[in-house]
Parts: sequence; structure tokens; C-alpha cells
Amino acid sequence: MGTVRFRIFLTAFIIFFPVYLFASDLRSMNQQVIVLYKQGKLQEALALGKKALEKGRSDFGEQVHPVVAVACNNLGKVFHSLGKYQEAEPLYKRALFIMETKFGKESRYIPTFLANLGSLQFSRGQLSESKKFYLEALMISKKNFGANHPETATDLNNLAAVYQAMGNYQQALEYYQTALRIRRLHLGENHPLTGQSLSNLAKIYFFLGELRKADDLYQDSLKNLEKTSGRNHPLFAQVLNNYAEMCSSQGRYADAEKFFKEALEIRRSIFGDKHPEIAQTMSSQGMLQYSRGDYENASKLFQDAYFMRTELLSDIHPDVAQSLNNIGLLYYSQGRYPKARENYHRALRIYNLLLSPEHPDVAATTDNLALVYRAEKNYTKAEELFVWELKNREAHLGADHPNVAVSLNNLALLYTDMQRYTEAKSHFERSIRIVESKLGPNHPHLIIILENYRKYLATTKDTGGLRSLDQRLSAIRANQKR
Repeated sequence: MGTVRFRIFLTAFIIFFPVYLFASDLRSMNQQVIVLYKQGKLQEALALGKKALEKGRSDFGEQVHPVVAVACNNLGKVFHSLGKYQEAEPLYKRALFIMETKFGKESRYIPTFLANLGSLQFSRGQLSESKKFYLEALMISKKNFGANHPETATDLNNLAAVYQAMGNYQQALEYYQTALRIRRLHLGENHPLTGQSLSNLAKIYFFLGELRKADDLYQDSLKNLEKTSGRNHPLFAQVLNNYAEMCSSQGRYADAEKFFKEALEIRRSIFGDKHPEIAQTMSSQGMLQYSRGDYENASKLFQDAYFMRTELLSDIHPDVAQSLNNIGLLYYSQGRYPKARENYHRALRIYNLLLSPEHPDVAATTDNLALVYRAEKNYTKAEELFVWELKNREAHLGADHPNVAVSLNNLALLYTDMQRYTEAKSHFERSIRIVESKLGPNHPHLIIILENYRKYLATTKDTGGLRSLDQRLSAIRANQKR
């Protein structure tokens, strides 16, 4: 499966404090780091961020001064965006320590610094650690601002993203809805953060298979952002890109192409021809062309995104690995299995350096590599990878997570190929139970698994099972049209 990432909007990272806290030259340097970061000029932001931190330390020594905390924080954010998580973490922690020492561990400044650490762990796939930081931030925000404050809504929004990744969809939905309610109450219907919340709700409804709700929410979000921020704004472009990805996944290719084109035009008008967000849209466009079977254009878009990412970020970055995974997918679909394996291995080497084993991108690429071995009839190697990934997902996500159902489905297909029919059937049945339980009886993912199960029934010549399954599939499709 190709990797397409919907962006869930987490808290802001760059922190502003009253100007009297800063020497003017340091304030100017910190502000310029932010400007360069927003422009996607990450290498320039990195160089200036290092100088700002050096100057802060030179001017203030070991004093716990907020200016040094801000410099640490900003530099940490640049490292974070560059995929250099090991460099980012001590800077985020130092910034938090300074602010806690200066203002107290439960001051109103602290939640944002905790959220930065939570976001870093989220990027790594360390969901339990991410949740811990976000929960602490939420507790402090409630104490300082109250339960119905926009700052508290930000913490709820961040926690919702973690719960969603963990497979706790009802908790995620509840938190997203609460964040939206708070923002509507205090900021009004016509505010960008309200539009952001609408987009996040759309994302989870899409994942839950409630496509009409998701579509309506995306359109409401775009209307909100057009009114509050204008169409030529990064947030509008990101929501439009997410909406296009949803359309593409539904086979609404004409809509997806139109929305991707507009998102790309907006991003180019804001950032110029080279920016990580432009590479994201190009990668998404590549997946659209791949889904259409236009491998030539897909290849060009995947390669262009890959080279832009290596130029702007680094050779060792999760987005570069995502591009390698997508290129591998293209080779796999063309039957060029050695080239597919090469790209998947390269992607996994990067992921293994940066991410935890349970990260979804690690799992997806491992599955893709196993599919290559299955296609090559190297069943032993394919089974080894599929079983490893199943155990990994069960250990970190729980036995009833939808991603566990993906692993069970893949193993069931492999066991069908290997004529291990008893094991195939038990894996299919468990996979179906999980998806029905977690995502509902009419979810698109259930149809995919049932269609795979149908292949198993046809292979084993189970005519009674086929008749029953065909009736079930017809009923699900009828329900989806209502």
C-alpha cells in the first residue's frame, strides 16, 4: 500500500513572549528563524537558529532566561521538521526546564512546551509517551485557563490525534468534538481554529467510514477558512490537500485532481517552487495517478517529490522514506520486484533510524516488502515479515486494532497461496470481526477484506459460503448508497 498522510493539525511549536524579555538583536534573530521556517528554508533556519542559541548562551550564560528557552525551542522545531529527532529532543527538554525553573511547573507557559515534546514523540510513533505529555499539558491548561478555554481546546485536539492513532476512535471523536465546541463558543464560527477543528473531525469520520459526514465537514472547513484566512493561505491549502486525498481514495479522481491542482497553485504562490508542503502535494498527486493506472506520471511525481525532499530536508528523513516507499509501490505494481525490494529496504533503513518499530509507516513498508516476497513466491520470508508485523501491532496497539486486522488479512492471503486453508480461514474470520467491531458493518475496509475472503472461498470451492458472502456484500453496498 502506498503511503499518503493526512495531516492532523497539532499545536503550534514556535513560542512568542513579551518583547521586554528579549534583547532586540536576539528577538530579531528568533523572529527571523520563524520566518525562514515558515518559508520552508529549513537549512537557513537551522544555521540561524544555532547562532541565536549560541548568542543567547553567550549573553546569559547558565541563567534560566526565557530568551534561551525560545532559542532552544525554535532550534528544536527546525531539527524536528528535518527529521533529526535525537537533536530536537534535548533542545525541547532544555526549553521546558528553563521555563519551569523561571515560571513554575504549572505556569500558563508550560503546556505548549509539553505539547512540543508530545508532538515529537507522536512523530516517532511513541504514542504512550506522546499521550503522557499531552495529558500533562491538558491538566495544566485546565488549571490555568479552565475547562472551556481555547488553550484547553488545543490540548484536547492533540490528545484526540493520539487516541485516533491508538485506535480509540470514540475517545478521539469525543475530544475533537469538545475542542470544536469550545472554539465555537469562545472564538466563534468564523475563526481559523474552528475551521481547523472541522477538518480534524472530517478526517476521523472518513476513517470511520462515515463518508458523507466527512465530506460535509471538509466543505464546511474550507468555507470557514476561505472566509477567515482567504484561499491563498497555507491552512486552506492543507485542508484542500486532505480533502483531495479523501476524494482520490473514493475513486473521485476528477474532484481529487482539481483540488490537488489548486492546493499546489496556492502553495507555490506562497512558498515558491520548492517547499516541503509542495513535495507533499506532489506525492499525493502521484498516488492519484498511480490509482488511475497512469504509472508514467505517477513515477515522475514520486521522483520529483523525492528529489525535492532530499534537497530541502535531508537524506535521512521520514518524508524521504515515504517517497522511497511510494516508488517501491510503483515498481511492485510493474512486476519489477528487485527494484521494489531495494526501495522498501532503503525506506526501512531510514525509518528504523528515526521511528519506533510500532510507527504506522514502519508497519506499512514492512507489509509492502512482505508483499514483494509473496509475489516472488518466497513464502518463508513473506510469512516471517507478516508474522513479525502482526505481533508488533498486537503488542503496541492491542489485539483489536484495525491495523491488526490488516496484518491478519495479509497472512490469510499468504496462507491461501500456501494452501494452509485452516489457518487462512481463522485469520480472515478474526480480521473481519475486528473491522466490524471497531469500524462498523458497512466500512469500506470491511468490503476489501470480505472480497479477499471471497477469493479464499472460491479457491476452496465453498459454494455455500460464496452465496452467503455475496449476499452480505450486496447488502453492505446497498447500505452505503443510502
